[in-house]
Amino acid sequence: MRKGQQPWATYTVASSSPDDLDAIEFSIDSERVTRSAQLAAYAQPSFADGVSLADGVVSLCARVHAGFEFDADATQVDTPLVDVMEIRKGVCQDFSHVMIGSLHSLGLAACHVSGYIETKPPPGKPRSTGVDHSHAWVSIHLGSGRCFGIDPTNNQLAGPRYVTAARGRDYSDVPPLRGIIFTDAKKSKLTVSVDVATQHAAL
Repeated sequence: MRKGQQPWATYTVASSSPDDLDAIEFSIDSERVTRSAQLAAYAQPSFADGVSLADGVVSLCARVHAGFEFDADATQVDTPLVDVMEIRKGVCQDFSHVMIGSLHSLGLAACHVSGYIETKPPPGKPRSTGVDHSHAWVSIHLGSGRCFGIDPTNNQLAGPRYVTAARGRDYSDVPPLRGIIFTDAKKSKLTVSVDVATQHAAL
């Protein structure tokens, strides 16, 4: 390693071409996800010599899922990633940021995905409607316009039950709501109802 070179600088971005703009955009620092030696060290055990990209990503996803506690009260939307790494708690966007920052710190391209996931009711229970919430997961860039999604919050690949609304470098690029509404009302309350369900085509 050259003098003054950062730990993550020894790795190469996963890209089929130096002109791959997605690989470039989704491997550099952003407002909420910054590369660091701490994140590189956290990711490294999943990417030992001879481990494929796919196996390394799956391993890292499982480690984030097991090592961080889902706690809706532990963080806010602007909680710094370094604080999340310290308390090891958060929500889906924090899990996503941890994984993206870890991958970026090894020179790998990944982005934050905002959307929804179809929820399944417990066995024997009816399915509730209008109660689905926004969700966040990670998309791994493979080059040539190819990518695959993985969800560290639930430790699974993002399959047909996942509905993508937007993707960006981190949560700040793709919040579900942004802006200000001006009204004459003294008080106002926003209510959002979302339902994600599989639609079966008629024969």
